[in-house]
Amino acid sequence: YLAVFFDELANQVDNLFLFLYEAKTTSQISSADYPISAPNITWINMGSKETAWYRAIFANQIISNKIKDFNSLDALIIRSPTPLAPYFSNFKSLNKKLVFMIVSDYKKGAEMIPQNSFRNFLVKSFVLWNDRIFKKSLKDKLLIVNSKEIYDDHKHLSNFIYEIKTTTLRNSDFYVRDNQKLVSPIKLLFTGRFVLQKGLIELFEAVSQLNKDNIITELHLV
Repeated sequence: YLAVFFDELANQVDNLFLFLYEAKTTSQISSADYPISAPNITWINMGSKETAWYRAIFANQIISNKIKDFNSLDALIIRSPTPLAPYFSNFKSLNKKLVFMIVSDYKKGAEMIPQNSFRNFLVKSFVLWNDRIFKKSLKDKLLIVNSKEIYDDHKHLSNFIYEIKTTTLRNSDFYVRDNQKLVSPIKLLFTGRFVLQKGLIELFEAVSQLNKDNIITELHLV
């Protein structure tokens, strides 16, 4: 899905450089099922994707190794959150180029981690620590967010924050059905991760309300 976004973004710029990790494991390779077609995209290999704590501890070193590639860019869009995100601000030469594209909130995700093991305790502690220094690094930076909820949670951090739509849906993907021809029950399909951030609670409430209004609806989740 991210690759589709890259192709669309490439249409708006002269050159797009992607700083991405190299796929190593079978699961990483199998999920890379979309061929990027834009001719003006160049891949900068960030090497293997190490664990989150490793990237946080050695972030300065990882970024320093690529700093020469950053200097010629007009803007550096950092898809966040990522363990590396807080440390870009340490490099003064990059500060005027930094754009943080925030697509989720680690802190809210961490709050849902069950505290039933020492490992989970460590994971939650790391995520909250990384989120805290990330939020500090956002002060007066250019922020792009993809939901109103994230906008409301981050607007106090910067005066330069904008909400954008990153969907790949186009107007031609939609059609209007004749309500008189609807077959009961109406069957709806949800595909995605089963996490609250995907709006599952709102989806359940909406389906419940439809059925209360005698619009018989089934919800299927994959």
